[in-house]
Amino acid sequence: MLSWGGHSSGEGKMLQSIGPTMQANDELSIRGSARSRGPTLRCSCGGRIRICDQKVAGDRRREHRGFAALEVRSMARLGLLFWDLILSFLWAWSGALIRVTVQSFLRLGRSIEGEALKVVLSVLCMYFFAMLGLFSRGGSYNPLAVLSSAFSASFDGFLFAAFGRIPAQIVGSVVGVRSIREFLPEIGYGSRLKVKIHHGALTEGFLTFMTIMTSLGLKKKDPGSFFLKTWILAIAKLSLHILGSDLTGGIMNPASAFGWAYARGDHITLEHLFVYWLAPIQATVLAVWAFKLFLGSKESKQKHTEEQKAVKAG
Repeated sequence: MLSWGGHSSGEGKMLQSIGPTMQANDELSIRGSARSRGPTLRCSCGGRIRICDQKVAGDRRREHRGFAALEVRSMARLGLLFWDLILSFLWAWSGALIRVTVQSFLRLGRSIEGEALKVVLSVLCMYFFAMLGLFSRGGSYNPLAVLSSAFSASFDGFLFAAFGRIPAQIVGSVVGVRSIREFLPEIGYGSRLKVKIHHGALTEGFLTFMTIMTSLGLKKKDPGSFFLKTWILAIAKLSLHILGSDLTGGIMNPASAFGWAYARGDHITLEHLFVYWLAPIQATVLAVWAFKLFLGSKESKQKHTEEQKAVKAG
């Protein structure tokens, strides 16, 4: 027995095409599903003939999930761009405020007390930015940190880092420095290169290499404590900054260096591009490659040792 519930001619043709295959005692019903918006045929002979739109509904669900995932990904990337800009702006202001607090408000100058207070305030500042990085789910103020992660990501992720996040960091640094020059003109024009260009490039490259190696090592080792990890990285960065402060300023941040160079008007000079961009980027690539090489050889040795132990035990 066959019943039909007022469906379209296309559904009627489908019914006619399956009619000859049914037995005389079969009972078939076709109903419109409100959820799937398509016909569902049910057979009383144990489900031998059953036509439904489950495949179509499944395709629609997968398509919907794909669009939803793409929308979430786009929103997450827009959030990263926003936070990169904000963090770069705040990072420019943090250094200026520390200097003004120690030299102008407290009038400690370059005394031992003043330098010690700078170190304490800088460590607290790095904790603050580390917490902002967690809160923003990956926001950063340093293009080198973004690049070190992008080299291990997909090609799409690398393009987003190179042509999205780094320009946002540059804009944040430029706006931050311009606002500093507007409200605190006594702060000066930032650090300058005090040695020859090749010496400066080697200095910034070495400092960057050590910073990236330390950061990658902490990520892999994972001491298990956010405060301990931030403490180690903060002390390492401050030590390297002090080491290079009298040579290049120990900046280790191309976006920050660009912001101050743009305020001085020398942001397109050869020494700026070579010392504060090319050398740090090359050092970042070398650090990532060296860390992967060292980690890969270490893991292969561990695997070989475990295999030997398994052979002896067997």
